[in-house]
Amino acid sequence: MTAFSLLVSVAVSAVRDIVKYSFPDFDVLEHISFILFFVVVPLTVLVVNVIVAREALRASNSVPARLEHDQSTSSSSVVPTVMLVTISLIYVLLCGTTAIMKSVWQWTLT
Repeated sequence: MTAFSLLVSVAVSAVRDIVKYSFPDFDVLEHISFILFFVVVPLTVLVVNVIVAREALRASNSVPARLEHDQSTSSSSVVPTVMLVTISLIYVLLCGTTAIMKSVWQWTLT
């Protein structure tokens, strides 16, 4: 998924630069790419990671009874799940703050 994200990012940046230099007054593509990369992508990452965390917890809770004596399995599966969701929340907060600040800045200029 990382290679695909990099490829999409490069393609969008290239199209944005071509349109930006061909049509200097065409700011719509810049706003669309900003909203896409700073709002839609972080929220999508958060939703996907929450779904993965929920399924991981569901899978760890459905472990057969014969494995319940091993406490390290249940406690170690919670740590990556919490880290996954925490990192996603930090990503959303950082990108969301940037998006809000740029939107306020653009709004005050007009």
